[in-house]
Amino acid sequence: MTPNPKAQAGEGEQIPVDPLADALDRSARRWLGRISETPEGCWPWPGQLGSDGSPICQVGVEGKQIGWRAGRLLWTVLVGPIPDGFVVRRTCQRDGCVNPAHARAMSRVELGRIIDTPMGRNARKVRCLNGHPLEGEGSDVYRRRSGPGRQCRQCDRERERGRGK
Repeated sequence: MTPNPKAQAGEGEQIPVDPLADALDRSARRWLGRISETPEGCWPWPGQLGSDGSPICQVGVEGKQIGWRAGRLLWTVLVGPIPDGFVVRRTCQRDGCVNPAHARAMSRVELGRIIDTPMGRNARKVRCLNGHPLEGEGSDVYRRRSGPGRQCRQCDRERERGRGK
């Protein structure tokens, strides 16, 4: 748990408390008392699940309820803040596990490479459809103007030559 800044204040000192950090700490402390660990070390979420099956909870900040993903809540309180541009990804196979030891923070680019979606499959490709390298030595790749993705220059040159015939 993150220490309460008020508790560290000396006699007569006033240290401002971040309302969100204080609310997260209180919420995490409340939920940690309800989580029972499995023999594998997983912490199955005892609370509400979102429409996609992900564990969620409500955090009260200054009289307003804010929805938080439970894994992010516990990561933020027990590990530390999640860097900008990063996501927390579960590494165990148990649905609803919120144990921060079973998760890791990764960039969205890194996440895009490992998930099983068309974007992830394309990001993992090392050769184009014609066998030209897309990564490493000998690769001749550029970012498309039309949007995200990579384009093989050699294939483009061959395509252009074919149009000129």
